[in-house]
Amino acid sequence: MEWILRVKRWINRRPLSFFTLSLSVLCILLLFIKEQRPVADAGDVSLRATPRGNTLGNQLHRTFPIKVFGKVIPRAGTDLKTPPPPPAFRVGRQSLEGAGRDDPALVDYIRRSKLRPPAMGPYHLQHPLDTYSSWHSSTRVLDNILRHKTKGFFVEAGAHDGEHWSKTLYLELRRQWKGLLIEADPVLYQKLVTKGRKTHTMHACLSPTNFTTTSTVRIRNEIMNQTKVMGPTTHQGRQPGSSTGKLSSYTLQCFPLYSIMLALTTHTIDLLSLDIGGQELQVLKTLPFDKLEIHVVIVKVKHAPEGWEAFKDLMKANGFTLLKPFQDHLIFGRQDPLDAQGTTGP
Repeated sequence: MEWILRVKRWINRRPLSFFTLSLSVLCILLLFIKEQRPVADAGDVSLRATPRGNTLGNQLHRTFPIKVFGKVIPRAGTDLKTPPPPPAFRVGRQSLEGAGRDDPALVDYIRRSKLRPPAMGPYHLQHPLDTYSSWHSSTRVLDNILRHKTKGFFVEAGAHDGEHWSKTLYLELRRQWKGLLIEADPVLYQKLVTKGRKTHTMHACLSPTNFTTTSTVRIRNEIMNQTKVMGPTTHQGRQPGSSTGKLSSYTLQCFPLYSIMLALTTHTIDLLSLDIGGQELQVLKTLPFDKLEIHVVIVKVKHAPEGWEAFKDLMKANGFTLLKPFQDHLIFGRQDPLDAQGTTGP
């Protein structure tokens, strides 16, 4: 009985320590009970057991991992190498994952959260403005096909950094065009927004279906800050050649191009440029050509597995003719794209 009296005297002298000790013991018991809960069978809906990988003990383990000689010791039922699932994007309580291209909530989300307005102030370009008339050979070809049209509207998917490899910068600088630049690579997009382009920009990828998707894109950083999108199921970037850089993965939201046009409240595209690393044909198939007025399309076919003939057949079925094969691109236009409405310049 003497030890009981000693415990009572200790509790009377240290009530706060006794409370802390009791709370610690209670937490340990609760964790033990939670770990021992039975797992329900597939057909037993009355037993709602927590999966072992999501228990409170494993959550604490992920926050405060146990290390032995510098190595993390995984708990039972966990896989530290498995990446977390991509986050679903939503408006309030409404999920937009898999939303159709005409969904008003999706269109409003793109308009409010994804589209970046045109830049204000001066340009911040690496090269002088007067060099772009001859710097990019495709620029001269497109300018001639469009008959030096002024005040048109372009959409360039795969816009790179907004300066190098750009097919639309000259039209913006010298022909007063407006438009939209879409780039999936986060590194290139951060460079793009510093150029001062007077167009809308968007960091996203184009969906190869008529629904929104979330895609994991693998991008390899290369010498001279070029990028390469790897893998047959990834897209929205260019593949300039062999690479030995570091491979990085990014989770991106992919939207139907028609939804983006609805968010911009425009149905006319004077020039559509697609250079998205292999899914150009799938994106073209999603376009409602009866609802969009598209005059000229330049599409990169180098990485498209379907081949050139598939592009020709698709565009011919929608009222386009092949105007000019240009390097690894095909340029299509309406039956007479030069009659497109708009002011022309010298």
